[in-house]
Amino acid sequence: MTTALAALLALEAFIQEHLDCGELDSDVENAHVWMTCTCGAVITQMRDPPGP
Repeated sequence: MTTALAALLALEAFIQEHLDCGELDSDVENAHVWMTCTCGAVITQMRDPPGP
């Protein structure tokens, strides 16, 4: 499994687990993609490095 696919699946799982909690927020900063939930949960994933 590629790093990008693993990150996408982790973010999707986070979304599914927190759909009923409240509001989700996300952003991309430098090499990290992060997501937070109003319940206080946070997930951070590394972005793939740029291709050649």
